[in-house]
Amino acid sequence: MKRMIVFCLALLTALSLAACGNEPAGKNDTPTVTDMTQMYEKVQQTVQMPEMLKLDAGMMLDYCGIRQEDVKQAVVAICADSLRTDEIWLLEATDEAAASRLMELANKRLQKKGEESKEYSPQQYAVVEKAQLVQKGNFIALFVSPDSEAMANVF
Repeated sequence: MKRMIVFCLALLTALSLAACGNEPAGKNDTPTVTDMTQMYEKVQQTVQMPEMLKLDAGMMLDYCGIRQEDVKQAVVAICADSLRTDEIWLLEATDEAAASRLMELANKRLQKKGEESKEYSPQQYAVVEKAQLVQKGNFIALFVSPDSEAMANVF
């Protein structure tokens, strides 16, 4: 617990220092560019996760409905154990309209996972109920995990 608090404080300090840099006038509302692969690695370092399978662009479309033209960058991973509901989406949408579509897609995904898990596993349904869906500008994250709150804090 102490390590997590120290990590969060260090991350906040780094972010606040990064915000102090010189920016051209009128650019203050532009979200900071974040590498989704690095973000995924930070999440992995913060919480213990089961074995996850990263989806390629074709699998993201087939499995989740995420269209490549809607994302600048994306990391989507699902649990290798098909009996668990764990799933992570880290997306940067191409624009506001794409972000809106992706948020709707993520909400539908959560609803579907909830319906499926309610029938076969109350434990996994509880995990889905604790899921975190976060949007910051065109950046979107979906965390379905027993540790979803800690993952969302990293994001």
